[in-house]
Amino acid sequence: MSGVLSTLLDPFAELPSNFPREIGVFVYNADFDYLEKYSLSTEDIRHFQEELSKTHEGKTWYSVFTRMTDRAIEGKKSTQGDKKVLRVAFLRYEDYMVSDNQENNRWFPVVSTKAARGISGSIRLVFQWVYYVWRGTIKIRRCKAKDCDRIFNPVRSDQEYCSKRCAKRVWAQTYLER
Repeated sequence: MSGVLSTLLDPFAELPSNFPREIGVFVYNADFDYLEKYSLSTEDIRHFQEELSKTHEGKTWYSVFTRMTDRAIEGKKSTQGDKKVLRVAFLRYEDYMVSDNQENNRWFPVVSTKAARGISGSIRLVFQWVYYVWRGTIKIRRCKAKDCDRIFNPVRSDQEYCSKRCAKRVWAQTYLER
């Protein structure tokens, strides 16, 4: 687990090539079994789930994560709570300022920093992932199928559905409505 979760990011740097780009998708969609892709043991995955179920200011880390991810995907302005979470997510920085910036009609938080303490590595990692989604460095979409609430990393620029199954289901529903 240390390889994935020890990833420390500089918010001003480019996304590291070894950053687990899909980890937030697996967590958001509650596909924890897929975390084995990152060489996480069953025990590591269980610990990861426990960390996400802990509370932060009356809400679970998981609910905070999903709400922030929704705002990031939509390119909405970050809330004060989002900024507070991002401050501790970039663990190796202590004194920060998180402000909003807009570029190409997308809002995203900008982190300016100093140095060090914070939350567990697994929680830090998923919120760092949200930051890079907000920045547009990691491309994420929401499935267009009405009965699907999953997010996904698009393989193609025109991909609208999270899977072939959703695409076929929507095609079949459209076909039957004719």
